Amino acid sequence: MGTLFGNLGLTQRLAVISGGACLLVALCLTVVATLSSRYIVEQQQASHATELAKKLADLAAGELAEGNLIGLEVVLQRHLTQNNLAGISVYDIEGREIGNAGVRQSGDAVFYEVPLSIDKDLAGTLRVAVLPGQALRDQKSLALGLVLLAILLSLFVAALSAQWAQRPVARLRNVIDQLQTDLALPETGEPIDELTELELSVARLPIELLRRGQEPDPDATHFDSAGLLYIRLNSLESYVDTLDETSLHHHTLAQQHLLQSVGQIYGGDLDVSRQFGLLMSFGGEHAEGGPMLRALCSGWLVQQLAQALQPRSNLQLTLSMACASSEAGPSSRSDIYPGLYYQHLVDELADMTAHSSDQIQVHTSVNAADLGDNVEVEITSGGGYLNGFSAPVLERLQRQLQLLLRQLERNQP
Repeated sequence: MGTLFGNLGLTQRLAVISGGACLLVALCLTVVATLSSRYIVEQQQASHATELAKKLADLAAGELAEGNLIGLEVVLQRHLTQNNLAGISVYDIEGREIGNAGVRQSGDAVFYEVPLSIDKDLAGTLRVAVLPGQALRDQKSLALGLVLLAILLSLFVAALSAQWAQRPVARLRNVIDQLQTDLALPETGEPIDELTELELSVARLPIELLRRGQEPDPDATHFDSAGLLYIRLNSLESYVDTLDETSLHHHTLAQQHLLQSVGQIYGGDLDVSRQFGLLMSFGGEHAEGGPMLRALCSGWLVQQLAQALQPRSNLQLTLSMACASSEAGPSSRSDIYPGLYYQHLVDELADMTAHSSDQIQVHTSVNAADLGDNVEVEITSGGGYLNGFSAPVLERLQRQLQLLLRQLERNQP
């Protein structure tokens, strides 16, 4: 079936799909209409049969009250003929038959029972057997007619779809023929639709004719400065050969959560830069300040958090950090140019942190004048150190430190 459908042209495929969808919807509507109609007819038949049975029960009760069983048979036979019933049976309170007209059992009949009372005392039951009426028998003809109508409608929709698709498919065919004629492309020779044939023809075009994609414009943020914070994981280096893989992984995750928590506050992007070195880059505008100020504040927070959490850990959390300023913006997945631009700075920061230090080191690329009065740094020709912050900045850092400590304590297993 799949091979037969695959050999059809685009026009025939559209006709088959539209006709099949129309047939499916029409058949679903036919089933719903047939079931609804059958339910309504059955409800009407049940209501009519129940009312008739109650009427016969009253008549039969009168004959039984007089002890006239012959009169009971006459009443049952007369109403059996008048109402086109299959059978009427009367049973006493113990379930024994005391009167009958017509059939007692029938595979096609539907039975309805009502109580039979004499002077408000239960004397037995009366059961009538009703054969399917003409309305129920006509339902099969109605359902067959609706199915035939659905088939005709689907054929009409298929023909209409094929007629509508001829013009656009003819335009596609003209394009394919022009490509194969003007460019001397070989014919596919396969029974495929027009769209697939067009794709194959375009794939055979000379590479010189294919349009080259538009190159993206350089990101304007590449011309902004970036603050770089290099973190060397000294304790991790000392534990590589002494801890098992699980413990080493947990120790690394603890340091990762610490660094990422600080990065979320100051908008820093954390990446692995060296085997035991991480780089947190800051760029663009931020509510906490410029890129270099945020890098120095982040380094201070990381240092204070590591010292505060150290007594609660069985392993050492020793870090060495250094900051630098880059003329290019932070690197990103869409463009790696900034990352390549400041690699020499990362190399120098890695050398600066090769030896453990309790202070945050500052690279000579950092201009102390750009930091204003917010930060106290001492920079010489060989680099410098972070000495402190102004009172407002330090107060804000203290609040952030307390918030981060509470957050990290809640997240500890």
